[in-house]
Amino acid sequence: MGHIKLFVRAGLLAGLGTVLIACASLPPSTDFLLNMRVGYRDANQAGSASLRWRQLGENYDARLIGGGELVQLRRRAHNYTLSLSGGPFRPMQDTSDVITEDIPLQYLEHWINLRPAPDTPAMVQRDAAGRTRSINQDGWHIRYLRWYQGFPRLIRAEKPPYQITLAILQRQVYE
Repeated sequence: MGHIKLFVRAGLLAGLGTVLIACASLPPSTDFLLNMRVGYRDANQAGSASLRWRQLGENYDARLIGGGELVQLRRRAHNYTLSLSGGPFRPMQDTSDVITEDIPLQYLEHWINLRPAPDTPAMVQRDAAGRTRSINQDGWHIRYLRWYQGFPRLIRAEKPPYQITLAILQRQVYE
């Protein structure tokens, strides 16, 4: 577990968790591919990574490359597996196995649909077009900064000392 938390501190898994937000306005059953750049910063370090996210219904494959490391996360029927640096996939109970309490990946699965996670107070702000502009929940401030054809293109998640920026470079939706 210490090895996994090291990746969180380096920002790789923080970026992977935050990428769930990139799926924001897509229904859970939509199949799509996203190619992105993830920037991360905390009080002691900063970095960036490339991320490829393939969603098929409720299942996904995410591949994050940054700082010479490779992190892959898979979800199949509510089962999660993780591979570090090209090693074998290991089963996890849930995504909390790869995220410290500071990065609430369990919330992000709700934030992907532009809504707050249940059972925790939240504030949602909308723009004039009715799109979600931001979500404030559990100390996290998620902002959808740029939109293109109804989809978020630039997203920022902040909770001091963390700042994670997600730039969606390519989006392909499968019919």
